[in-house]
Amino acid sequence: MNSETIKKLDSELYKRVRLFHELVYKKNQPIDKALDSLILFLNTLPLSRFSLWKTRMCPWCTAEPMYGWNICRDPDAALGSVTLLDIFSHNGYRREEALHNINTAVPNSFLFSQLLTMLNDWVPQVRLAACQAIKRVMHITSPAIMTESLCEILYRWTSWQRMEKQEHLVIEALLSLPKLAEPMRQKIIRSSSGPIPSLLAQIGRTSLLDCSLFEVATTAIQPSVRAKAYRFLFEKRMFWISGREHKWVHRGLSEQHARVDTQERHIEVEFSFETLLEQASKDKSSKVRRVAIEYLIKNDTLMKDKIKHYALIFAQDKAHTVSERGQFLLRKLSGDTTF
Repeated sequence: MNSETIKKLDSELYKRVRLFHELVYKKNQPIDKALDSLILFLNTLPLSRFSLWKTRMCPWCTAEPMYGWNICRDPDAALGSVTLLDIFSHNGYRREEALHNINTAVPNSFLFSQLLTMLNDWVPQVRLAACQAIKRVMHITSPAIMTESLCEILYRWTSWQRMEKQEHLVIEALLSLPKLAEPMRQKIIRSSSGPIPSLLAQIGRTSLLDCSLFEVATTAIQPSVRAKAYRFLFEKRMFWISGREHKWVHRGLSEQHARVDTQERHIEVEFSFETLLEQASKDKSSKVRRVAIEYLIKNDTLMKDKIKHYALIFAQDKAHTVSERGQFLLRKLSGDTTF
């Protein structure tokens, strides 16, 4: 998306937000039409720019952003009734009350994405209200809306430092919804860009896509996604980043060490090692073929009869990263290596 398109969307969003909040400030004014219009417009905003758009949604934009936004410089002088859009408010009390008022299906992925990010809100009461709101609406909100939001938010939620056990359980409850299995599968297979491998790993927290993992490995558009799926199948386990922790090495020099925590879950794989190896060795991407030769080297005892056949295939591969591993396996079979 180019800068001109962003400016046009930003300008239009400014007009609609200003109109809505002008009505909110004036008591006894009908706001339903303006609210519906604004929510409808939010459907057109790409979630790839979600961080930008959400800063525009705050009722009290007192800063001077890049396009000259300035809706209200004195928010306390014009507080109106709490509405759905107060989930973007700077006021924690209004955010909490707006969350408590959510009892119907979330109308679009933009608002549902905001609900997810509020699981990392700096106010504990708001985080609790967000958990309760998501539990109330997750069974009645459209699967397509939730899938789009999760795909945009989920891959980076492990960097959120304020989340506690209850917030993690809400995410896992979302990923356990059977109605999300098909749209998630389609999203992972058809996406041609984006951090889909990380998304696939995070979905591995639950068994949502266990039965579709082989299909993902063979048909996904992104080579990195296919390679990740094959790695899970070869390992017979799902593993993912569960969190990041920064520890001080030297406070005086401001040196920190980042530690990544991982978790794993065993999965049942109905395909044999040879079937997986054969499919992966024929993949058009060297990333996938490299995974195949890597696990062939690790599990050479499982392919005693055909291991040399596959080693010769990989040794003649056009990709250097694959052929050098195939040549190593041939040397290992002939006894020319020390391990």
